[in-house]
Amino acid sequence: MSTATLSKTLQKFLSEIENQSSKEILKGYYPADAVIDAFTKGEESGAKKAFDDFKDQYVSKVTQIILDGTNLMRDLMKKGHQISGFYLNPSQLCFMITTPIENTYNEAFIDDFYALAQKYEQDFLNSISHLCALNSFRIPG
Repeated sequence: MSTATLSKTLQKFLSEIENQSSKEILKGYYPADAVIDAFTKGEESGAKKAFDDFKDQYVSKVTQIILDGTNLMRDLMKKGHQISGFYLNPSQLCFMITTPIENTYNEAFIDDFYALAQKYEQDFLNSISHLCALNSFRIPG
């Protein structure tokens, strides 16, 4: 057999195998192009789902921080204390409330602030405890 004949026969055989392999499932094996396509689609939708989950969690946390900060400001103002400003740090997930300098040595403000801070901390710890209890009873699957 000449090299040219062998080459044509080999090309024909490879062409038949290529066509067959992309169309048939052989005992748990799948065509490579189908596996690669499924992996690519799964990777794309997985990345989108992960991003969407992250975004939803982040928005929820920032919203909670805003609510906590505005509630603290409201409670301080109800007690007659002046608020100068409210600032958010979205990368650290925290807030800062500024007050006039006089509050630095105003014992009523200090007492009210620490009482409210303790209340908010306890509320937070109770909600975390509640969430942990819910997660520990979660049914798998």
